Amino acid sequence: MRGPHLNQGKFAPAALAGILLLARTAFPQTSPDPPGLPLILPLKLELSQCLSPFGGRSLLVTDRFHLAAEGKSLSLQFSSRAPSLFEGKQFAILPSGYRLAGISLRRQAVSLSAFRSVGTDSGAARQHKAETVAFLGIETARAPLGARIGAYFLRATAPAQHLADGAGAARGAQMGLEVAADLRRGLELKSEWSRSFRDSLAPQPGRAQPDAWYLTLTSRESIVDAALTVRIRGGGFINPTVSLRPDAIRMINAALQRKFKGHHLVYSSQLNSWGAGFGARTGPPRAHRESISWSYTFRRLPRIAAAKSWLAEKNQNGFETEEILTLSAGKRWKPVQFDIGYVEADRSNSLLPERMMSRTGSLADAVIDLPWNQRLEIHGERILLRTGRNPDLLRTDRLDIRTRLTTPGGVVLAPSVDFRSLGCPHAHSHHSFLDVTLSAQIRMPRRLAGVDLHLLFSNRRRLSNPGSHPSSTEFAVRWSFKKG
Repeated sequence: MRGPHLNQGKFAPAALAGILLLARTAFPQTSPDPPGLPLILPLKLELSQCLSPFGGRSLLVTDRFHLAAEGKSLSLQFSSRAPSLFEGKQFAILPSGYRLAGISLRRQAVSLSAFRSVGTDSGAARQHKAETVAFLGIETARAPLGARIGAYFLRATAPAQHLADGAGAARGAQMGLEVAADLRRGLELKSEWSRSFRDSLAPQPGRAQPDAWYLTLTSRESIVDAALTVRIRGGGFINPTVSLRPDAIRMINAALQRKFKGHHLVYSSQLNSWGAGFGARTGPPRAHRESISWSYTFRRLPRIAAAKSWLAEKNQNGFETEEILTLSAGKRWKPVQFDIGYVEADRSNSLLPERMMSRTGSLADAVIDLPWNQRLEIHGERILLRTGRNPDLLRTDRLDIRTRLTTPGGVVLAPSVDFRSLGCPHAHSHHSFLDVTLSAQIRMPRRLAGVDLHLLFSNRRRLSNPGSHPSSTEFAVRWSFKKG
């Protein structure tokens, strides 16, 4: 039996070398190898590490690594990220922190990808994560009506401590089918269906559906651009890579937009319904949100915009409604661009005689172009909040200043200052904080091509009553290497 502390990362380079040797035998080249070159596939290497002496995690942490031997039809990799065929799936989610060994084959219009985890990073959190993960996917672009069809199978095993505790799943799997097609000019369809299979030591609900379905339909080249999205997930559907059980959800979202003669009109409607299972006597919680926005761009005068949104939500606390009104205006006069806005929101509950919350706010943004392609960004806001019958008014202020400077030596500096204030004027309560951040990106000499160095320094300090909350400082050095 393999021990729980076995370092599987040492075995990965040997396994990758064996896969390279087998691939050379199984997939011979159509053209002879050039003399003196024993490898048939060019190597690519990408590595990013972070040194954080003040952080709570390990001193040196590998953020990203990718070692691959890629050719026209064959790709072998040992990496921290899954192959491209795994991306874009709506229900297949892989937590970060895995070391993956994979292979990808491409033959004309058919693509095949497979990977298996061979360990986890020491600095990554392992809570709710599977011990090992394996994936197999196939995709073809030559289907009827020019559609792209794909299928995948995901397998995961639970950590040893879950089996010892007698709770959770012993193993699990997930399979899915996806279809994407251009039905006609400007009309796109994408759909995905997935089902989970879970062998569990804990009792499961008898009628929970283990299926999930996703559909999006988009029309772009018409008088009105439209998009429709439908997502349905049963209460029995579980991602096998994690031991969490999400609630069942049904979501329908529709959006329309139209542009004409400087006007831009957008309307959206979204209906959500979620819960442990549908069909209960009291009904699952649900929410309905609608929004409409309009903007007009003048030739000489500032651009103006207005938006209004409504939210109706039913939950265990009753029936709640919320209305939000947003007004904004902006204009660019070189070298300055400014935007101002006003926000007003009210939220109420059917069980309460007064409003739950009332919020008003004003915002301002300015972007100033400096000489030599430099930039200065300024953001300011003030929010006034009143809750229930409380007569006290809560006020929050924020001022954020950021800039980006490039020195003659090629060093890019990005300092920022963020000041925040929170207080209640009538109760004489006030708290203020100041965050100072400085990041520097250093361009390495040509003899070290592919190497980037990034320094980050941040300090957070409480200005009001600083003795009760000490300041926090963070310093990190991140370097990355990319070759091939």
